[in-house]
Amino acid sequence: MKNPLDMVSNFDWSDKTLLIAEDDHFSYIYLKEILMGTGIKILYADNGIRAFAECLKHSEISVVLMDIKMPVVNGLESTRLIKKYKPQIKIIAQTAFAMPEDKQKCISAGCDDYITKPVIPEELFTKLIRIYSHVESNVNIENKKILG
Repeated sequence: MKNPLDMVSNFDWSDKTLLIAEDDHFSYIYLKEILMGTGIKILYADNGIRAFAECLKHSEISVVLMDIKMPVVNGLESTRLIKKYKPQIKIIAQTAFAMPEDKQKCISAGCDDYITKPVIPEELFTKLIRIYSHVESNVNIENKKILG
């Protein structure tokens, strides 16, 4: 498989919106820089309650990169809230905690995937490609059902 970073210029995610939920501003800038060449629209929340509010406010959000350790409401609780009201949104937990039980906590809270910090760009792109490919194939299946 090609290195996803080599393919960034081939991505056209300009029709997609992603929320970065991250209280560390430098981590947010890092993630934004990684994704910049894809055309994806990026929204930002610096705590868990704002992440939840952004998901309610912006129906176009399809993926959230959710930091787990955030102020006000942590990422796990924010994930539970988002999934309760917007279950179609895909959530990738991002955390410095790399133990198997940490990953299980994230999945149990409703996260669809998990990535450790520091985020390796190739891993992030691989996860996003998988999510967006799955979402698009589900839309095509639904359209076929509707259109006959």
